[in-house]
Amino acid sequence: YYRERERTFHGHYRHYNPIDGRWCGRDPKIDEYYLFCDNNSVAKSDFRGLMAFFCRDANCKKAAKIGIPNEEKFNVLLRILEKNRCSIPRIKCRSCDDTLGGYYDAANNQIILCSQKGRKMKEYQMTLLHELSHVKDRCISSIKSGCDEKELRAKACSEVRAYKYADEILDKDELISRVEKALLKTCPKYKTKDTYVPLLVAIQAVEHCFDLPIEDGLSSWL
Repeated sequence: YYRERERTFHGHYRHYNPIDGRWCGRDPKIDEYYLFCDNNSVAKSDFRGLMAFFCRDANCKKAAKIGIPNEEKFNVLLRILEKNRCSIPRIKCRSCDDTLGGYYDAANNQIILCSQKGRKMKEYQMTLLHELSHVKDRCISSIKSGCDEKELRAKACSEVRAYKYADEILDKDELISRVEKALLKTCPKYKTKDTYVPLLVAIQAVEHCFDLPIEDGLSSWL
């Protein structure tokens, strides 16, 4: 809100001087005095003066509202969830870190589509298929949040199938790299200990799970 007395906009964490076009203090998240929206204020917003996020766009809102009504792959996943009495997740459109395309919020049973200005509808739909595939695996294969060998293998296999089912990646070398990064993100202990394990599991998962039917559980791999 605008403060008449100081003639600045109050952004919760710092004030903005519209006359000079600058913030009056450092960004608490980034050691940069004048930076605003990563110098990309056309596509991003920073309503708190704390961190820049991509603005929500129409495609994201539409994808969150209607899903992929005419896509057979989407409907197949919904039928599998219903058949196994799994809870159907809600779909939400939100501003996120610009490195994310989306994620599954298990605590609230919702798929988050990360809004990015200029992102195509097809990209949102691919993300939705990817995350819904994870939801299916979590339910029918009871994937837990731990990082022991069995849980790591389950996560790797689920990641491989999610990428393939959404037609995001077909090159196996790139897929192995993506799966390894996903494992390291969820199980950071492997960054300093047994660092070879995520790569080994990723390679094995790609070989075993790439052609595993989406309707099947993960028991044959585990």
